[in-house]
Amino acid sequence: MSQRAERVWYLYVVQCSDGTLYTGITVDVQRRVDQHNKGRGAAYTRSRRPVTLLAVWAFRGQRAAIQAERAFKHLNRQHKLSIIESAQSFHGTEQVSIDKFH
Repeated sequence: MSQRAERVWYLYVVQCSDGTLYTGITVDVQRRVDQHNKGRGAAYTRSRRPVTLLAVWAFRGQRAAIQAERAFKHLNRQHKLSIIESAQSFHGTEQVSIDKFH
C-alpha cells in the first residue's frame, strides 16, 4: 500500500487596517487573503479591511498547521512581531517568502 502525500498547508499572518494581527491556515494563501479583503474571510477581518500579508510558514499536512496556528496564537503580540520581523522559523519550519503569494 502506498502512502498518500500530505498536502501542504500554510500558517499565515495578516495585519488588519486597525493594526491588529489575524492568524489562520489555508492551502491557498493568496485566495484566502483575497477573501479577507473582499469581506468573505473571517468575521474578525470583515470590519478591519484591508488586510496585508505579513508572514507565511508551510507545513506538511493540516494537523501540523493547526498545531502551529494554536501555538502562534498563544504568543503575545511582541513575540509574534519579533518572529515575523526577524524571519525566524516557527514550529520547525522556515518562513516562506510572501512575494510568492502576490
